[in-house]
Amino acid sequence: MNTLCKSLITLGVTSALMSHQAQAATYEVIDLGLVDTVKNTFGLKQNNNGEAVIFGNGSYNFPIQYQNLTDEDFEEIQDLSEERAEDLRDFTEITDSQLEDLKAGNPDANALWWATQWLRGRSPAIYQNVGDSTVLKFDGVNYAPITIFDQPFEETGQLTRSTAETPNGITDNGWIFGTASAPVLPLEPYIDKDDEEITYWVSEFSTRGFISINGGDAIGLEPIESTYGGISQIFDINNVGQVVGSSSVSLDQDEVTDLEEKCILEGEERLDQPQEYCIFVQKSTIYEQRAVRWNLDSQGQIIGEPELLGTAVDDNRNPEDTRTSITSIATAINDNGVAVGSTAAWIDADETEPSETERFGFYAAVFKNGQVIEFTDRDDFFESRGTAINNNGIMTGYMYGYVNGKARTKVFYADTNQDNIETQMVDDFFPGSGSIGFAINDNDIIVGEGEYENFNDSASNRRRRHGFMYNIRTEEFIDINDLLSCDSEYTIIEARDINNQNEIVATALMKQPQRDAKGELFYNANGELQMEDVFRAVYLRPIEGEIEECGTDEEKVERKGAGFNPFLVAGLVLLTLFRRRR
Repeated sequence: MNTLCKSLITLGVTSALMSHQAQAATYEVIDLGLVDTVKNTFGLKQNNNGEAVIFGNGSYNFPIQYQNLTDEDFEEIQDLSEERAEDLRDFTEITDSQLEDLKAGNPDANALWWATQWLRGRSPAIYQNVGDSTVLKFDGVNYAPITIFDQPFEETGQLTRSTAETPNGITDNGWIFGTASAPVLPLEPYIDKDDEEITYWVSEFSTRGFISINGGDAIGLEPIESTYGGISQIFDINNVGQVVGSSSVSLDQDEVTDLEEKCILEGEERLDQPQEYCIFVQKSTIYEQRAVRWNLDSQGQIIGEPELLGTAVDDNRNPEDTRTSITSIATAINDNGVAVGSTAAWIDADETEPSETERFGFYAAVFKNGQVIEFTDRDDFFESRGTAINNNGIMTGYMYGYVNGKARTKVFYADTNQDNIETQMVDDFFPGSGSIGFAINDNDIIVGEGEYENFNDSASNRRRRHGFMYNIRTEEFIDINDLLSCDSEYTIIEARDINNQNEIVATALMKQPQRDAKGELFYNANGELQMEDVFRAVYLRPIEGEIEECGTDEEKVERKGAGFNPFLVAGLVLLTLFRRRR
């Protein structure tokens, strides 16, 4: 874990978390500003110099490569608009005139939006891929986009914007790190067994750790096992140059044989596909992956040998068990070299003679002194993750179990200094609330996000979420929105990072003028400018004052934009990274 963000105002550890009836520190919102290339920005991490790394999505001006589309494709785009425009308020059917402009590569915003939506619904194997992730560096005043592994198309010189990029932090010297994919590019046309010409689209690798030095070209983290590309991830870098994440470390030879028979060797098993595409699809199961620790020099280069941190079952596994789905990941490391993350472990924690198909889950783990320590109570939880650790050795994360009959995550903390690590659950918004802890500072204050609405939710009607602070020392849990001014235009939906001055990087929900697919202001049929809800990266700075009484809960919900039910893209990144098929 990094010691984060330069001090704006230094306050006592508990001053921001005093009783609501007493004099207390409140927070002001510092908007990190509009980005003209994306609709939404999400605050992720900051450093000691006032710099932050931001994730953006909802990109404008997607660079469709029109030369790759056929007349039939353009007709399908127009048909899509005719089928769906009636159900959409802000988009109209593509006229014949607009269609001609689209074919010429000069669409208006309406046609561009429909064409992009049509591409999203096509097979990524044979059509241009639509990515929607942007890494931004905030230097305290301005944003600058960071290109990780993306490349321009040869024909147009436009970046593909097909990569999946997840920034995970920024060091004090401005290095941004995380995980990203290579761009998805077209291969040479392939003639299949029916003599049809097909152009396949392929990415060289899907998951590669990176470090971007001062906003320049990214340095890729070479996987330990790199056959057919390999896999690597960077989740954290501490202040002494230790890097943690995961990497492919070996191959499952049976899976490799299967891949080669399907993709390389001549025979009945070989698929009627280009070799590069076949390998791209088939290689996902060939790698053994493990949590790894690397060391960096002052130039951002890996030095020495990587340290494999192992899994909880390495010394208790059937020799015939070769499943590559048994993995581990290190997601955070403190300055003492203690890492946390997750590991595969047997669901039956007492199993000493596991079968080759022994059932396993993924559980929060501590990696220290050559050991992998997992401590999840299987009676209460079926999954867990460690997400952060401070320099006191206190970790946080979430436990996943049934709460009132429904599976939900619940924030926890644990002292990794103990010989027998014990889980301490946090009393969050209410007993049936779901919550996740994202970060913890050296004042033992956790920040994260959780469900604050109390009703029986469903997939189509989710509970909304707020950012929170939890002080372990005082056992006080606070909705961060209660620390803002009553007339604040921002609703804090997740708190991602907190430094030792209790300053927070977060994501807020706010309203701004609506923009079209080209990023231009959108006016409705009556010529009126419309407002829309967007996500905005913000700093939260503690200031001296009193917590304001904002009226009833109903009035608070109304001022904070009731009716919008956000899908928290940034907040779900971590969950997505950890989900694997058993």
